[in-house]
Amino acid sequence: MGKRWQRVCVFLPAGLGDVIKSSFWLREVKRQAETLNLIAAGSNQTEELAVKVLGVADKVIQLSFTEFTVRGYLSYASRFFLRDMRRIRAYEYDLLLIPLANPLARFISPFVRAKLKHINFSPNDDVREEYARMADLGVHVSDPEPFHTSALHSERFLTVFSSEKTNIVVSPFCANSPGSPRDWRGFPALMERLMKEGYNLILVGNGELDSPLEGIHDLRWKTSISDLAWLIREADGVISIDSFPFHLAYALGTPVVGIFGPIPGSKRIPPVIDPGGVRTLHRVPDAIPEGDRHTIRRRVDPRNNVYTRGITVDEVISSLEALLKVPQGRNT
Repeated sequence: MGKRWQRVCVFLPAGLGDVIKSSFWLREVKRQAETLNLIAAGSNQTEELAVKVLGVADKVIQLSFTEFTVRGYLSYASRFFLRDMRRIRAYEYDLLLIPLANPLARFISPFVRAKLKHINFSPNDDVREEYARMADLGVHVSDPEPFHTSALHSERFLTVFSSEKTNIVVSPFCANSPGSPRDWRGFPALMERLMKEGYNLILVGNGELDSPLEGIHDLRWKTSISDLAWLIREADGVISIDSFPFHLAYALGTPVVGIFGPIPGSKRIPPVIDPGGVRTLHRVPDAIPEGDRHTIRRRVDPRNNVYTRGITVDEVISSLEALLKVPQGRNT
């Protein structure tokens, strides 16, 4: 059977977690295309993830846009967008995909419609709905493993693992948005409890702590994308907010407890994931309707996040313990 498309381009101005979420169907798209290029306007580590770790892209074109704010979007649209779109059109792709929640989709459409067979996914936070739209392209995900795990080698971190204790990777930080509405204030107390109960903790991410606990393996600011993927694959479990390490864990099949807000985990996990290895904790206050999450997201005070405020340390620990008791089918 021949390839369905010759040259495919995926425009993904989003975070690294969104690359992971897309990777399950990007692998299938790549099987049906001669070449698949990814256009990224997020982290400068997107290329390492998409090309070296995931193997879903033949090439990554990095755009100038790096800010995840309304001001950033407007600044990018006015200063860099026309120049970048001229670069993209020069490739003459026969298919352009715009997946996931994408505020720039409305800007892109007029520029690409004349040149490309254009499929525009409207801004959307529900990953499962996106998968349904992919079915219109004949893309039915059959491969539950998006990683080239044989390429993950980070033995320099072997000393952080304990052979006698349960090894848990903890990520309390939002990779791109310090003080994010996704934050949960219970992490210091959680880590202290886990240490008292005999867990070996490995702290990752790029956030700041007022007073890191003694005895925790602190790898903040020290890991590459490949390093982090290796650590999470080797760990017994992961606890994370809705950020990149959470999505790495579910893609690798490592048991993970996710603390979500304002968007619930049920809308952020691709349907190809076995939910048996994932627990997501989320609260919707009675005064805030679920459908209003786009508006609420912009006005949540991260110091008093109404979507995570009711989540307790006991609840997180019991969720972790429940996952660790279930035999896991790791993607190794």
